[in-house]
Amino acid sequence: MEENDAVKEKVLTEVANGLHWQKVKGRGVSKWEIGKYLVHVRFRSDPKADGVTYAYNINPNTLDSDFELWICGNAETFYLISIDVIQQIYDDPDAYVDKAHPEIRVIDIHTVTHRALYGRGGKDDDFSSFYRAKISNH
Repeated sequence: MEENDAVKEKVLTEVANGLHWQKVKGRGVSKWEIGKYLVHVRFRSDPKADGVTYAYNINPNTLDSDFELWICGNAETFYLISIDVIQQIYDDPDAYVDKAHPEIRVIDIHTVTHRALYGRGGKDDDFSSFYRAKISNH
């Protein structure tokens, strides 16, 4: 088992809050079931130069889940985000578009302020309610 897998499994156990979770076969390496929900799990081990900001992207594969789970550097720092919120950001006309892949949107999460920066003009959103959230909270 790789270190990344151990971190993901620790966070999944915490997020599941007693619900059964398992890897979803045939849906890629990032999809997990927690109870009746499909969760797209992303782990970033290295922050940007400031040491507290992590970069993620939203792609069409993300959008067919119920939740997006961002793990930022370790098992203690994570965000469980409803796909409705992710879809709104994806659809925002000001959202940052990946230069090489126009179907991908780019988001930075600042783990001290819990602000998600995602669009032109400094568009951001408060993700503090998603910080260390659990499936049973939704």
